[in-house]
Amino acid sequence: MSKDGTLLLVQIGGVTLTGLIDNSLDYDPGLAEITTKDSSGHKNYSVFEDDWSVSFTSLYDPTGTYNGKHILAAAKAGTEVTVIFGEVTASADYWTGPAKFGPVTLSGPKGAPAEVSGTLQGTGELSPSTTAGA
Repeated sequence: MSKDGTLLLVQIGGVTLTGLIDNSLDYDPGLAEITTKDSSGHKNYSVFEDDWSVSFTSLYDPTGTYNGKHILAAAKAGTEVTVIFGEVTASADYWTGPAKFGPVTLSGPKGAPAEVSGTLQGTGELSPSTTAGA
């Protein structure tokens, strides 16, 4: 059975982004080829530098915490934040790590709700964790 995507949330500094429309966690283990003449005809790889990011799109709520104004200010200042991606209910698994805002977009199409989207680029280890509770 697959997990309902609406359960996967993004928190920044302990505050859940509201109005989320779409979000994703992207992870690259940083594989580098280390094939040699002794590799018996098969390529070999090793992990060197991993890379991760969280991207999101949400409705732009000017009254919400971490709205477009706050996100843009944090991106301009290069502020490092703690990101949580996953379920935030009791006994649920999630991923967490330090990140900085990358590209941020505020959009206001005619006749449609305004949106804020962006990327949080990991700046340290991405770690699994479990929400406390029964």
